[in-house]
Amino acid sequence: MRPILDFLAAWGGVLRDSLPAGVQRVLGLGRRFAVIEPSDDGWSVFQAQGATLVPQGGSTGGTEISDLADRLRQVEGPVVLVLPRDLAMRPALTLPGSAERSLDQVLDVEIERLTPFKAGDVTVAREIQPAADGQIRVDLTIVPHARIAALTGPLGEAGIRVDHVIADRERVERAPALGLTSPATGSADRSFAWAPALVTAVLIVVALASPFVAQEQRLRGQRSEIERLAPDLAAARRLARRVEATEAREQARQGFMQSRVSMTVLLEQVTRTLPDHTWLVSLQAADGRLTLEGRSSEATSLVTLLNAAPGLSDARFDAPVTRDPVTGADRFRLGATIDIPASIE
Repeated sequence: MRPILDFLAAWGGVLRDSLPAGVQRVLGLGRRFAVIEPSDDGWSVFQAQGATLVPQGGSTGGTEISDLADRLRQVEGPVVLVLPRDLAMRPALTLPGSAERSLDQVLDVEIERLTPFKAGDVTVAREIQPAADGQIRVDLTIVPHARIAALTGPLGEAGIRVDHVIADRERVERAPALGLTSPATGSADRSFAWAPALVTAVLIVVALASPFVAQEQRLRGQRSEIERLAPDLAAARRLARRVEATEAREQARQGFMQSRVSMTVLLEQVTRTLPDHTWLVSLQAADGRLTLEGRSSEATSLVTLLNAAPGLSDARFDAPVTRDPVTGADRFRLGATIDIPASIE
């Protein structure tokens, strides 16, 4: 009988965790956690049920790490470490809805753009919300591995196993989903939130249709099948990610080929436009902008000439015009926007 009760208690926890956080709060079914948080004079310990945190030991802080393990034995639930808020970065991104298919690759690029860290040096929790016009909003919590290790290392040496790491104590009820110890669940994971309820319904039908022994045997067979298929499922997911990454690179390549400007056409246009009394010492084209440096007897007229030239616009001096004391010519540096399409020959 005891194994049956243990199984029912464990499965009840799975069903509870599969419910949305709002439903858990309404039904009073919030999961219990043992919450620890570093403070100025030691460690704070809380008992959390759902979003409610109750200080343990009659104090909100002051527990030494050597006494922390004993204190945690009196608190129920997995251990959640709450990081100080200043350890985490919290950028938000608005992306096209199609980006969700290859979100891991997109986030790797964005993390290195938004932070001074490499993507492999940080742990990221993310929340995906629908936005307007078919876009999605991705709220990120980014913490370098080293900052987490600086806290979890001493805890481990004190015999304390941390199950979840989060950066916001107000959201402790969602510690498994927002934890920084493993990749955060995205929208694809939420699509399987119904799975525990479905499995429960299957088990109830089996229990009503057969003796307990047959039910136990079938359950074991289901577990074996899941374990057997797990490697194939993981391989399929990895292959899908590689295909998506390849498609993204090919789209980027095609976009570059369609937008590139023929240097031959550009040189010919500049040569036709500049007057004979103008000499170039440098010509550069990058990011849709043409930059010219050189000398001219009438540098001030070049802006007007370039603005009137087909395929060029927004011409302006990038530096003050100076007079060469030896030749008497004007030294200039100016730029113009390139509008010449790649298809022109």
